[in-house]
Amino acid sequence: MTDQEKIAHLEARVADLEEKLSVVLGLLAKKSVKKDSRNSSIPPSQDLSRKKTQSLRTKSDKKTGGQPGHQGSNLKMVAAPDQVEELRHSYCGKCGHAFEEHELFYQKSRQVIDIPLPKPIVKEYRQYVGRCGCGCKQAADFPLHVNAPVQYGKNLEALVGYLSVGQYIPYQRMTQVLSDVFSVNLSQGTVDNMLNRLGEKAAWFYERIREELSEGRLPVGADETGCAVNGDHDWTWVWQNEAYCYLTISDNRGSATVAEHFTEGFPNAVLSSDRWAAHLKTAAAQHQICLVHLLRELKYLEALEKHPFATGLGSLFRGAIHAKKQQQVFEYGSPASQRFEQGLDLLLKETIPKEHYPQTAKLQKSLLKLRQAAFPFLYEAKLRADNNASERSIRNIKVKMKVSGMFKSGHSIYAKLKSVMETIQRKGQNIWQTFINLANTDYHWQYAE
Repeated sequence: MTDQEKIAHLEARVADLEEKLSVVLGLLAKKSVKKDSRNSSIPPSQDLSRKKTQSLRTKSDKKTGGQPGHQGSNLKMVAAPDQVEELRHSYCGKCGHAFEEHELFYQKSRQVIDIPLPKPIVKEYRQYVGRCGCGCKQAADFPLHVNAPVQYGKNLEALVGYLSVGQYIPYQRMTQVLSDVFSVNLSQGTVDNMLNRLGEKAAWFYERIREELSEGRLPVGADETGCAVNGDHDWTWVWQNEAYCYLTISDNRGSATVAEHFTEGFPNAVLSSDRWAAHLKTAAAQHQICLVHLLRELKYLEALEKHPFATGLGSLFRGAIHAKKQQQVFEYGSPASQRFEQGLDLLLKETIPKEHYPQTAKLQKSLLKLRQAAFPFLYEAKLRADNNASERSIRNIKVKMKVSGMFKSGHSIYAKLKSVMETIQRKGQNIWQTFINLANTDYHWQYAE
């Protein structure tokens, strides 16, 4: 082999090794960038290395505690206490003189706020029969809700609903609470029957929530999350706005669930979502994708592939969100809004080499299809750039799973009653009173709009 041939062989070898080294370094760089809750949709609970979050607040010269002008809250005495205990001395502790009534005078009071020890109240209905001279016997009627020799009352039924749906207590622990605290021994089957009766009474309101969301003009947010039902992986869905919340549990994560509950979609409202296909396919006046989810994904791509598209798009979205906070609503076509609209168009037209930046190019292609769903929030006062309200509405199902493990039964009733509870909370009404109203009427109870 001549010297020239050796040089050519070595040069080819070096080029081959450089190419392999480039591939290996690329793989190592990608491996070092891992997805977590800060750069993806992964919840914080699944972060592999969970670090204590650092406060973004800077050190202040102010003293700790409430600041001047802050309206605090503390215990206040009531004007009409339920019980009064008079504290009087009968004689003088020094000389033994017996005090007369006129020698005692009031000095001050102290109050103790407590609750009575729970004790079940048994109410007996006694039926009498009248005998008429004509030979007729006439018996007084029992109230409609009293239909057995011994049964449980409506307030207990309301308490079961409140503990199960409002406080996430599973059947077995609930029976223990009722036995230990209230001296009422319920079986788990009785608890299930009570919840089913509450679900039947709430059915009309549940349907009304669905209709209001479907036909209303307020922006609607949608989300879904996994849940366990009898060992199977099912899905909890939510559709909500500032006035109503509708939840359902389904074994399907696709468009079939949407079609079952919202056949016509949301023809009068903007639908916000996290870019899940089933939501994006839902008919709506307009769609708004969650920019906060996108910002986390862009942060991941910025670290992974380091293409300026991710940095530029993240800066554009953050600027738009900040501008909306400063100005409630923009006029379409105004110079302020066009700055964001045109900036997005320029970024989406940018050429991204797919072979070197595959995930960044994929995101750009996805956003090209969703171009009209990026900035609707700029033009509607009640529309947000994020889908946080939907996530908050559905997060409780994870709390329920952590407490109960999974649903063995009653998951559809839970979704129905939880929808009523979430809606009532949005109207600023008392949840416990809502369950009382629900249990103590047949089917149609009234609530204040």
